[in-house]
Amino acid sequence: VNEAMPLRALRAAETHFGGRLDGLGAALFGVTYRAGVEDTRSSPAETLARALLARGARVRAHDPLARSWPELPEVELARTPEDALAGAALAVVGLPDTEYGALLAPLLAARL
Repeated sequence: VNEAMPLRALRAAETHFGGRLDGLGAALFGVTYRAGVEDTRSSPAETLARALLARGARVRAHDPLARSWPELPEVELARTPEDALAGAALAVVGLPDTEYGALLAPLLAARL
């Protein structure tokens, strides 16, 4: 069940965008394996990112603990949440991070 959760986000995005994700900008927040850990190996966000890329989406990610994402070098790790959101029509929070609670809601609201 847990391994399928990232694909629920993918299905929701496909439903929202009428099944077409080609060229869509997607921002992923929280790409480490779990909150508070720097390790990106076996991250649920990797499953989602790979699925988005396979459907032609442009993926940019942010995680305050991730200095790199060796499993997905084709995904840019943005320095700030604002940079991750640049050009994004889709935002997915994969892991809770204390920084995101206070920061993302106003950032996303300003884009509506």
